[in-house]
Amino acid sequence: MCEDAVLSEACLISLATATAVVGARRSCEEEEEEEEASSLASELDGSSAAVFPALASAALVGIYVLFARFQGVLVSAMAFASLWSLHFTARPYVGGLAWPVAGVVVCCWLLTGHWVLLDVLGACTCVACVALVRVPNLRVACLCLGSLLAYDVFWILGSASVFGGDNVMVTVASRAANNPVGPPLQLPIKLVVPACSGFSLLGLGDVAIPGLALALARRFDRYLAAEARSPVAADARRWRRPDTVSGRRSSITAKRPRRLSYLAVATTGYAGGLALACATAARFGPQPALVYLVPACVLPIIVAALLRGNDHLKLLWRGLEEGGDEDHPEEKSRGVN
Repeated sequence: MCEDAVLSEACLISLATATAVVGARRSCEEEEEEEEASSLASELDGSSAAVFPALASAALVGIYVLFARFQGVLVSAMAFASLWSLHFTARPYVGGLAWPVAGVVVCCWLLTGHWVLLDVLGACTCVACVALVRVPNLRVACLCLGSLLAYDVFWILGSASVFGGDNVMVTVASRAANNPVGPPLQLPIKLVVPACSGFSLLGLGDVAIPGLALALARRFDRYLAAEARSPVAADARRWRRPDTVSGRRSSITAKRPRRLSYLAVATTGYAGGLALACATAARFGPQPALVYLVPACVLPIIVAALLRGNDHLKLLWRGLEEGGDEDHPEEKSRGVN
C-alpha cells in the first residue's frame, strides 16, 4: 500500500469517526427538543430491529434496479433526500439560513459532482439517520446491529451468486449515475477520499449503523452526568475522614478518578475496528465492514460497564426507562435510600 493510500485511509477513518460522533451528540440534542423530535425521531424495538435488514435489503435492491432503468429518478430522489439531511444538520449552526445553504450545496453538487460536496451530503445523511433512529437499550442495539451484520455479509459476499455474478453492494456503491444537468454523479451513499489510484470509499451504512451504538453510549453518559448532579448523589459522594491537623472528623466531597466516557470508549473501538476493516479490504478486497465494526463498538461498551460495576450493564441492557428509580447506579452502589 502506497503512502498516499495510507493517508487516504487515515482521512477516511477520521471523517467517518467524526461523522458518527456528531450524529451521536445530535441524537441527544434532538431528545431535548420535545416538540420536533417527537414527530421525526423513531425508536426501534425488538421486532422492528429484526426486520430492519429486510427493509435495508429492499432499499438496496431498489437503488440497484433504478440504476439500471431510471437513473434520472434516482438522482432526483437523492438530491431531495440530501437537501433535507443537510438542512437538518446545519440548522443548529446557521438557523434560518439552513434551507438556502442546503440548496446551494446540493445545486453545486449536481453541477460539478465534486467529491468534497459528495462527502458533505453523505456525512449529513449519516448525522440525520443517527440522530433520528434510536435504539432504546443495549439489548435492542445488539439485535439490530447483529442482524445488520448478517445483512452486510450476504450483500458483500453472497449477492454475486444470486444476481448472476454482480456484487450488488459494490455495484451500487461504486457506479456513477447519469446526470441530466451535469457530469455523471457518484451518489451520496458513501464517503470518499482521493487515493493514489482513484478513491477510497466507505458506505454510509458503515457509519450510521455503528453510530446507533455511539448514540446509545452518549445518552447513557448524559444520564450518568445528570445522576451525578442530583442532590441525592451529591450527598452520597460526601464522606468523613480525620482532619490531619486537629484530628477531628471533617466532611469533604470525595473526588472520583476521571474515566473515559462510554462515548469515548465506543468511539475508540469504532475507529480501531474501521482501521482493521480498511487494512483487511486493502489486502483481500471488499469486505463486510460491519463484521469488524459491530463487535468493535459493542464489546468496549460491555467491558467498560462490567469494569465499572454499579449495575451499569443491567441498566444499559434494560434501558433507562425500563430500569426505573431502583436502578440508579450511582445511588445503589453507595447504599443511598
